Amino acid sequence: MKLKLKSKGLLPRLLLYNSLLVLLVCSLLYFFGTAWNRLDYQALDFLYRYNIDDPEFIRKSDDVILLNVTSESYKYFGSNILKRESLAEVNNVLAELAPAAVMYDVIFLAEGEDEGDRLFEESLKNLEKIYLPVGIEPSSAPVNFRKGNGDFYQKLNTDYNFRPKEVNEGSPFRGARALVQLDRFSTLSSGSGHLTVVADADGVFRHIPLLIRIDSTLFPSISLTMFLDYLDVPLDSVIVNWGESITIKSGLSRYVDKDIVIPIDVQGQTYIPYPSYWSDFPRMMDAHNLIKYYQDPDMQGDLLSYYEGKFVLIGDVSEGISDLGQTQLEDNVPLVLIHASVLNAFLNDGFFSKTPEMLVFFILLVAGFLFTASSLLKSNIPFYSLGILSVIVLFAVTNHFFTAHHLIPVATLFIGITTTFLGTLIILQILSNQEQVFIKNAFSKYVPEKVVDKLIDNPSQLQLGGEERLVTILFSDIKDFTKISEDISPAMLGRLINGYLTEMTRIVLEQGGIIDKYIGDGILAEFGVPLFTDDHAEKALRAALKMQQQLPHLNERWQAEGLSTVSVRIGINTGHVIAGNMGSEQVFDYTVLGDPVNLASRLEGANKLYGSKILISEFTLAYINKNDYIIRPLDKLTVKGKSQAVLVYEVIGYASEKIPAKDQEYYNLYTEAFNLFIQGDHTGSEKLLRQILSGRDDDPAALNLLKKLNLT
Repeated sequence: MKLKLKSKGLLPRLLLYNSLLVLLVCSLLYFFGTAWNRLDYQALDFLYRYNIDDPEFIRKSDDVILLNVTSESYKYFGSNILKRESLAEVNNVLAELAPAAVMYDVIFLAEGEDEGDRLFEESLKNLEKIYLPVGIEPSSAPVNFRKGNGDFYQKLNTDYNFRPKEVNEGSPFRGARALVQLDRFSTLSSGSGHLTVVADADGVFRHIPLLIRIDSTLFPSISLTMFLDYLDVPLDSVIVNWGESITIKSGLSRYVDKDIVIPIDVQGQTYIPYPSYWSDFPRMMDAHNLIKYYQDPDMQGDLLSYYEGKFVLIGDVSEGISDLGQTQLEDNVPLVLIHASVLNAFLNDGFFSKTPEMLVFFILLVAGFLFTASSLLKSNIPFYSLGILSVIVLFAVTNHFFTAHHLIPVATLFIGITTTFLGTLIILQILSNQEQVFIKNAFSKYVPEKVVDKLIDNPSQLQLGGEERLVTILFSDIKDFTKISEDISPAMLGRLINGYLTEMTRIVLEQGGIIDKYIGDGILAEFGVPLFTDDHAEKALRAALKMQQQLPHLNERWQAEGLSTVSVRIGINTGHVIAGNMGSEQVFDYTVLGDPVNLASRLEGANKLYGSKILISEFTLAYINKNDYIIRPLDKLTVKGKSQAVLVYEVIGYASEKIPAKDQEYYNLYTEAFNLFIQGDHTGSEKLLRQILSGRDDDPAALNLLKKLNLT
């Protein structure tokens, strides 16, 4: 497309229109508040997951320990509720290990058992620093705080009546009401703070309010309280610059030798720097293990080194708890991780700052000017190159600054830059009277979507040939189809086979497979091509089980329509094949070739010998979770052209399905007999087979194995 301007007289109009365009884009972003939107954060979530494995990305402190009450802890304590005498035992052990501070991510709202409460209360006294936080219901609108009676509410007028220096006006969350600790526990707390976190619009916990306004008081998060106490700095001494930072000035205590600056937005929220996935948190221990380890004298020294001088956060992370949420990294994470992550950031100066909105607008103005200037050149290459380069630079710079803990609203800038670029392009087209931009339509709909995606990524696949791939092949066939076709009219046969193939195809496609071809009433399907998936064998087996589960419903419908009922045999094998376009230069098809395909077909036919419905090879067995299914070994098959026999297995169903205990016992004994046969103990195998056949003499698999033994 030619974009040269033929007249210098167009220059003023071009500059005018482009200036209006950039102002329009900036105005829309400003008035609709689209900077720092959901897309910005979701794009940064991607960068977070991309960089999290880099040890230099977020420094991890060994001084923060998560002590978790897990489901196993409940079993250890012998209760399905969190008994306070059990927590007292945990506290007493911790008291011997001299941690710097202990915080409970639990609010003890109500009285418990008298003895349990007494023991818990006594154990709290043994801890040098214990923090029992409160929950504050946040409101974005001005509200009056609903006060109550008790220790916490009294301290709001005394110990917790914090008044840090505010240098400007902000819009912090306001406390509406509080969930507070029991007075008998609250009075023992070394300090307090809130546990409140507010999810972003998409439900992800990316921010935490470090300060919440309760009437005239600014009440801190529990992590901020613990950090300030650790520094021996009162909250009243910090400086709050809403929309900028919370600053702890150097010299406020002997532990602060330089200014500590924590970025916040106008609501007092800071971006949560999770140091790792939940399971990879640097220091984590189950509460019951702490007690067990401490009971071992040889481990007490190690425990002392592990806990001494550390910050311990205790939370209930057992199954079924409601205190879970989504982070930038993963779903369903115990939210105690938020407070541990923020405390880790305090200790490592690891917070993230954000690009101011005014700088975003300035960048868009510069981009608009550069697009306009490049469009004036005789060649259109600089204009297009600048457009592409600006996007590349945007993402590269965003990632660079992200690793340096500075957030850039990449989606907003991308939309703004792209809109400016496209707007400039449209203006140039109108002014220079050039061709309009045409958008090419997608590939024809008759091409399967997955194959289309593959061909788009690699057009050379349109050539004949293919590539070696690890796949799972499913081969199915209707039992005695020839006899069925002889007993009904061609029209009824067509209705039956079309209905059958339609339903079976739907199941294969739902499970992520592709239909290679129909061979009469047979289906050849593959899983793991053209797009590879790790669970191709699992998907194939799930498809086979679903096909067998769906068949009774089809038979019921066909019987009502006067059609024949059918039974289906399925063989599944996994192996390396050649996958690609095969055929002639005029006509070709996407298919797979190789011995694994032949074995899948052989397995399908072998069902007849064993009276089974689904057979898989030992190669497929290696790629599935055997514990999820009811499986028994059947035989060792020798495949044509191969000297090594192949172990084959019958898949009976899912392990989660209830089967009669008698059947389960039979399968277990049969499997034991088969294993004895494989191990060469033919006498033991025959004895066990005759025992189980005395109660069930209609199992072709057992009879076939017994026949082999008698021939050996």
